[in-house]
Amino acid sequence: MSTRSLIAATLRRHEPEIVDNITKDFILFKVFGDKDLAPKLFKMREPPKDAMYADGIKLTDDPGRSIVEKIRKGRNTTVGAYERFDLLDTTPQDNFDEVEMPWKSVSGSVHLANEDLDKNYGSKTKIFDLLEASEDDLMVSMQEKLNDYFLGTVPNDAQGKKRPTGLLDWVQDDPTTLPAAGSSVIGGIDASQAANAFWRNQAVNQNSVAFGTDQTGAGHGNLRQLIRNCTFGMRKGKVILLAGEDAFEALEKSLVSQVRYNDPRINALVNAGLDAIIFKNIPVVMEKQIDVVREAAGLAGSAFYHLNANSLRIWGMKHRWFKLGNFREPTNQDSQVAHCIARLQMTCRARREQGVMFGVV
Repeated sequence: MSTRSLIAATLRRHEPEIVDNITKDFILFKVFGDKDLAPKLFKMREPPKDAMYADGIKLTDDPGRSIVEKIRKGRNTTVGAYERFDLLDTTPQDNFDEVEMPWKSVSGSVHLANEDLDKNYGSKTKIFDLLEASEDDLMVSMQEKLNDYFLGTVPNDAQGKKRPTGLLDWVQDDPTTLPAAGSSVIGGIDASQAANAFWRNQAVNQNSVAFGTDQTGAGHGNLRQLIRNCTFGMRKGKVILLAGEDAFEALEKSLVSQVRYNDPRINALVNAGLDAIIFKNIPVVMEKQIDVVREAAGLAGSAFYHLNANSLRIWGMKHRWFKLGNFREPTNQDSQVAHCIARLQMTCRARREQGVMFGVV
């Protein structure tokens, strides 16, 4: 078997492991898409045995040019009381709209110099070691980049326009604007318009005041307010609070005398490698990178993000879900390169069910 064929066969055999390792340490993939964790957290239906993920991650065989999500923008105004011969209201309703999100592409490469391969020619073990190091580098790098993309936002440069939509795009400190680009339009709907107030997330400002050391503190009060603002009817069963490190530490300190660590959901999160506690029966999970991406975006303080899995999800093209291509030799280099490609996007069907409590110090 030629060196190229050996490397290609090895990569193909490792592809499921590479995909699993890229996604398993990415917090939104883990919380919304892990087949074991997501049903325990959100009481989602158990996914089929042959499914890769729970409902929070949708892999589609029929992607189309973009992802279209139906959203509800108002109530049916014909509903009302009547008696006897009153005329029934038949006013036509226009309470639904569509959010259209373009697919985005992310790639990474395994690039091997033929000189290095030649030096290890004849030794499968050495070639496997070289390939394993390249795979590990690719997996870690793609994990970190995806985490940056989906958690945060980047400057409005070429990368900013090409990247998938991130958490800081959908859930903004000022819901009428977009921090990265200075635009209030996301999903084709302008949230700055009063008529589109339904397309704004909830926001509560801690304003850098002391969090407090118990339930009477400003931090507890604002966090309870955020949860109430994001709750509509009974749609609160699939909720998680994602907290920056400083925000999580402030909350945990204030709960030191009553924090619960033995809740089954907490046990499931801890077993998945996450740091978590319970607040008002909602799991609170720490993600240190939140503070980093907020600082990079020029946003004040740490924050809690109220995320509702009913309406927030990640889409992927099934046939382009971190797929490894064939090795090819560039025309101007003595080397071999293969690309790992994913086409994906984050969408939201109800921004008003998402929220942020920011300005936590």
